[in-house]
This record gives sequence, C-alpha cells and structure tokens, in this order.
Amino acid sequence: MRHPASLFLYAAGLFVGAAVVVGLVMIPAPWVQRKKDLDEARVRDLTTLSSMIVTYYREHGHLPELVEELPGAPRTTDLATNAPYAYIVNNLRDYQLCANFESDSAAATQSFPAEKSGWKHGQGRQCFSLAVPTQPLP
Repeated sequence: MRHPASLFLYAAGLFVGAAVVVGLVMIPAPWVQRKKDLDEARVRDLTTLSSMIVTYYREHGHLPELVEELPGAPRTTDLATNAPYAYIVNNLRDYQLCANFESDSAAATQSFPAEKSGWKHGQGRQCFSLAVPTQPLP
C-alpha cells in the first residue's frame, strides 16, 4: 500500500498536468490570436469610416468621392499591410467598404463579436454593402 503523501503528490501531479493540457488547448497560438486581433482592428476601422461617411453625407448632402476627404484623418489603410481599404460609391446613398481579412469572423473572440455587430466576414476580401440611413440617427 502506498503512503498517503505519495498518493497526494501523484494526484496533484495529474491535476497540474491536466491543467497545463487544458490551458494549451484553450489558448490560441500567438499567430492565430494576432490574426483575430488584426481582423478586429479592420472591423473597427471600417465601422469608424462608415460612421464618418454618414456624418459627411448629413453635412454635405452627398457621399464623399474618396475616404481621404473625411475630416479627422481616420485610418484608411490596413494596419498590417498598409493596403488601402476599398471605398466604392454605388449611388447617391449606397456604398461599399472592403477589406482583406485573415480569418473567419465565426472564430471571433467573445469580447468582439463581429457576428452580432453586422460585420460578419469570411477569410479573404470582403465587401460590406452599406447605405446612409434615411431616418436621422438618434
């Protein structure tokens, strides 16, 4: 029969080992987390651009021809690649904002649920069709 102290050490070792394995499985690899973080930054940039485009429309009565016309110098290029975000004017109120994403938003973190924010995207180039609301914003 084993000594109770050795059984305790054995059980403690198993517990610590299991905790390490669970931690390694649950925490994403650094490069995976970086991709998610960059995609979250892209969504924040596009959200800011969209809000500024709506404000510009309300002040000038038309969409800007270029996002560089927006006041306040929003970031108009991808933080990681420095490639410009695409801005396409479709008609008087409708436009598109496009970016290249490194991951699928279905894998987004709980703190930044792109799925619920209207910025759902797949991996690769994604364009979002947007419009200036016809009703004034609250």
